[in-house]
Amino acid sequence: MVKNMHSEIYFCLTDTQDSDATNDHKTTKNIAVKASFTEQHPQFQKTIEWLAKGGDIATKMKTLTNKYSITKELQEKLTNLTVKN
Repeated sequence: MVKNMHSEIYFCLTDTQDSDATNDHKTTKNIAVKASFTEQHPQFQKTIEWLAKGGDIATKMKTLTNKYSITKELQEKLTNLTVKN
């Protein structure tokens, strides 16, 4: 009888479903996919004009890269275009 009681106590202790026992600590984040920005993008020419208006180019490039996925090469090209203008 005592042996049976121990197994019941053991079962009660190990059969808990608290958050620590069930949490695998994986986080899921909804990562938004940015639109790709290329020279063929419909806003490309307007972007060049916007950059050429002046202001802090680094801040404007940061705004652009926050909104679009843009290659380093195109970032450099845009920066060089605006510096020449």
